[in-house]
Amino acid sequence: MDRKYDVKLADYIRENSYTEKFEDLDVEVKPLPDGIEGGMDTRVYKNFRMLALLKKLLPKSVFKVSFDEKGLKMIRGIFNKVDSHPMVLEKIYTDTEYVAVEGGEISLKVYRKDKTLKDLPILYYMHGGGFIAGRTEVVEEAMKLLAVKYNILIFSVNYRLAPEYPFPTGHEDCYRAFEWILENASKYGGDASKVFVAGDSAGGNLAQFITNRSLDEKLDNVRGQILLYPVLNLSDERDEFYNINFDKLPVYEKHKSAIDLAMGMMGGSMGELTKLLKVDNPKDDRISPYLNIRENNPPTLISVGEFDPLRLESFAHARKLKSKGVQVNAVYFRGMTHAYLDQVGNFPQSEICVEDMGEFIQKHS
Repeated sequence: MDRKYDVKLADYIRENSYTEKFEDLDVEVKPLPDGIEGGMDTRVYKNFRMLALLKKLLPKSVFKVSFDEKGLKMIRGIFNKVDSHPMVLEKIYTDTEYVAVEGGEISLKVYRKDKTLKDLPILYYMHGGGFIAGRTEVVEEAMKLLAVKYNILIFSVNYRLAPEYPFPTGHEDCYRAFEWILENASKYGGDASKVFVAGDSAGGNLAQFITNRSLDEKLDNVRGQILLYPVLNLSDERDEFYNINFDKLPVYEKHKSAIDLAMGMMGGSMGELTKLLKVDNPKDDRISPYLNIRENNPPTLISVGEFDPLRLESFAHARKLKSKGVQVNAVYFRGMTHAYLDQVGNFPQSEICVEDMGEFIQKHS
């Protein structure tokens, strides 16, 4: 494996993780491997420090999210950028399948360790990007690492994006690809009775949607779901599960402006996003699955960073799942912001996140 950090940093996280109570939720806390308590991870801080300085110097309008044609092009440029470092040196077999959907076709990338496989658990992954951006290549290094280290058959989908394809097109695309996987995975050596759905950010929303719809259709193929810093409640519905107080956690003063920037990056954009998606009713549980959690939901891994604006939403969802009797593994990365899976090879936390995913799949296969 090739890394841009000392492997001892990943070892430190593995050896020093601990459990902490957030209200009624037991959370596995992944500590900072270096840096200062209450601060950002040193690698993350480098990325946010200059942005925080520019925000002090430039007009507020420069940092306002715009969803016009120019703004959308900029957003896609950022979200579609591949930031990972090539970590996997072993041979990985990749294929591309094309799935017919209403009005066109979508692609499925396939990752596997060996050509000859049999009865492997399947990971079906949906990338993030706010439903308007993103692509499979952004998380490809993470998929390769999972395939190599845990011998999992992986499918990663390129669903169609808004606004060109408004809601619920992306959701329907992902479900159609799920059906294709159930029908065809055996030719790659996958066991269609052992499917795990996963996604980051908006992809977490899509993963929960796949789980919910499969349950509604009386299917039992989904063994578990993995939601990484997920978007689950575009309705902004608040209830008793949202009462976690994160203010009690210390904040390193030198990093405060960078932390405030990270925590505010999605501020005010969700309402605009629902308009761009052409969501008539944000309480539609396809786009806000938080509002209608099924009691027969399979075991769930939820992972989020300390300075992610979706941390409260993520933990509220975990607590609500737990209240329905669902087995939940909640993970909290100290010092991290959004989208750390994109940084495989660059951040030790990204490597640990992949291990959490692989071990979760092994446990529930």
